[in-house]
Amino acid sequence: MALPATAITPAPREILLFRSLSCQLRIPVVRSVLYRPVSATSCSRGSPRMQLLSDSPNDPLKIKINWDYAAKKIHEVIPDSIQNFPWSEAESVATKRVLSLLQETWKWSLAALFVLGFLSDIAYAISRNKELFIPFGLLCGCVVSEFLKEAYQELLQRSQERSKTWHFLGTASLFALIRIVAVSSALPQPFLLFAANGGFMHILWQLKNFLRAAVRQM
Repeated sequence: MALPATAITPAPREILLFRSLSCQLRIPVVRSVLYRPVSATSCSRGSPRMQLLSDSPNDPLKIKINWDYAAKKIHEVIPDSIQNFPWSEAESVATKRVLSLLQETWKWSLAALFVLGFLSDIAYAISRNKELFIPFGLLCGCVVSEFLKEAYQELLQRSQERSKTWHFLGTASLFALIRIVAVSSALPQPFLLFAANGGFMHILWQLKNFLRAAVRQM
């Protein structure tokens, strides 16, 4: 028995109602799929790329964990006697020893350079028949060094230790400049050379007395 076409085909109103209902059901589903929170474990399990990144040996997090584990194991292996050793005090003592060694090396190096320079200046003066410049130059250098020391102490009027320390440095720099000027000229001037040597000798003598006084006060 054939049914009429109106019985099979739904009415336009029913079609509109069905479409609106299907859209209302579909939108929350899409929203739930789009905005569903994804955990790191699920991504790492489901994505091969995330698994490769987590298993990579160059991963900074994994490297940090490995280093922490290695440091912990090494700390457990080290004996207690080594762990309880006063490393800070040993470091300070070693630093003082190294600085003292460097100071002694620097002092004796300067002394060796001074002796070699003084001997070379004497040989040069003898070769030029200017031996008389040796005593006059040395005397002039000592007098100038003593005068600079007294003038420096009167001008600054500071503590004796600091004044003498800076006096040594300033006077030595002045005589070093005089020696450089005397050597760099076309013909080295024996008088200036021995004046610089006399100043250096006077500075070394003052420094020796100053160190002796400092040791006695200690």
